[in-house]
Amino acid sequence: MILRYWQMINLPVVSISEGELAGHVGEVAFFSSELKIAAFLLKAPFLQSHLERQIITASDIREVDKEAVAISDFQAISTLRDSIRVQRIIHDKAFGLNQWVFTKTGVFLGRVKDFYFDSQTLAITKFVVKGFLAEHLIDRKNIIDIKRHKITVKTELIEVSNRKLSILHQFDSK
Repeated sequence: MILRYWQMINLPVVSISEGELAGHVGEVAFFSSELKIAAFLLKAPFLQSHLERQIITASDIREVDKEAVAISDFQAISTLRDSIRVQRIIHDKAFGLNQWVFTKTGVFLGRVKDFYFDSQTLAITKFVVKGFLAEHLIDRKNIIDIKRHKITVKTELIEVSNRKLSILHQFDSK
């Protein structure tokens, strides 16, 4: 099943063995090198320390759908302090949102406002980029590079008006 980032925010996290609510998704972090979700960060109490923030790593997620995120038990919940890889993602701001998107020729397309991912593999399949006049749907195969605040894509756009998603085509096959 293909889901969107915004469908995950505030989604309940349920423990299968306890049959209880473990929390709610507050943020989604992903590995920029693999374009794959690394962890769901649970909503944090107001005064909670940054490193004590509760997370569920991808390996501890049993199922994700439109209704909930399922984990085996409460032991699947760890803290940000326990995961150096997720700490790096947070430091590099690899949340997939608000990153600037440019073509390889330097044309600014807009900022990432959403992304689609496969609920079984947790692989990101597409990014939704909002520009000044249009939104663009960019497939993962068109991503050249992801750095802290910038995504570079190997495509140019055919503009579509009225806030419809634009169609991308590749300049070259390499």
